[in-house]
Amino acid sequence: MVRLAGPALSLQRWLRYTIRSMNRLRAQLDPLGQELESSRGENAALRAQLHSVGQELETARGESSPLRAQLQSVGLELAVQRRRNAMLEAAVDVDHRAIETRLPASPAGRSILFNALPKSASSYCFEILRRRMGLAEASISLGYFPIDMVALNRLKIFAEGGQIAHHHVDASDANLTLLRQHPPTIIVHLRDPRQVLLSWIHHLMGSGARATPLQTDEPVPARWFDFALSEKIDWMIDHHFCLFVRWIEDWARAIDQGEIVARFTTFEEMQARGQEFFTEIARYCGLDESRLTEPLPEPASDSLFLFRSGQIDEWRRVFSPAQIARVNGLLPQSLGERFKWPI
Repeated sequence: MVRLAGPALSLQRWLRYTIRSMNRLRAQLDPLGQELESSRGENAALRAQLHSVGQELETARGESSPLRAQLQSVGLELAVQRRRNAMLEAAVDVDHRAIETRLPASPAGRSILFNALPKSASSYCFEILRRRMGLAEASISLGYFPIDMVALNRLKIFAEGGQIAHHHVDASDANLTLLRQHPPTIIVHLRDPRQVLLSWIHHLMGSGARATPLQTDEPVPARWFDFALSEKIDWMIDHHFCLFVRWIEDWARAIDQGEIVARFTTFEEMQARGQEFFTEIARYCGLDESRLTEPLPEPASDSLFLFRSGQIDEWRRVFSPAQIARVNGLLPQSLGERFKWPI
């Protein structure tokens, strides 16, 4: 019997992991496909309802405040459902032509992957760039965290240009290989993981769910939702803080070692520089900077921005002294210095 060692053994382990991952994905394809078909039918009904409400709104005119509220609610529901459909389509990696026919016309130029650490105001950044630049919204991964997978057929279309995608893709060897083969312009957007942890807790508490179905590592147990806030924070420090740190470290290593070309941005930078922050991103991506001359919308003005409080160091006031000491000890000094996250 031949014993493998060194790189051969690592490759063997990687292949076993990949085969197990693909088997799990295959098991999910049938129910995902059925859910996708069901969602399409629901979208058609929502569009009809939206059209009907719009007609009523025109008829009611001056007395239309309740109808406007209903129109906004239906429009938001439709947008959320459309994004959910895009994620499901990526999960089954549907046919190239089927996706292409649904993409609206958009400016020429390399597509942009706005890849972000969760709870970093990335939805706000993404929407500003998408709306101001008139880019088509795309989905190129399965939508999981912290371990995600780029969908090859989706990426091929994405590489044709004129699109923007918002994901939390990790810097795995497989993802980096695909992104090198079909390269978009990549922005890796970060935030102090100590504040990310607190915002993540608030997000889960306000979600109305008692599970994290898109969490591919250390999913939150149902009992967590019954903990007191301090206990919730302790559990997250024990189980999720390292996931955020590792995600940042992996991207930093990939960029520093020349495995991928990407630019880092941070939430703190966005808060400090405002419009100039977006202008620099536009310049880096080769976009028309003149489209950013209008004042930026308030983050709280649109529910699609998913913006809560926008504070930089709220965690210092909420965490106990012991919890502060723990997260400071778990944050690598090199990351704190590099991204200006003071201990």
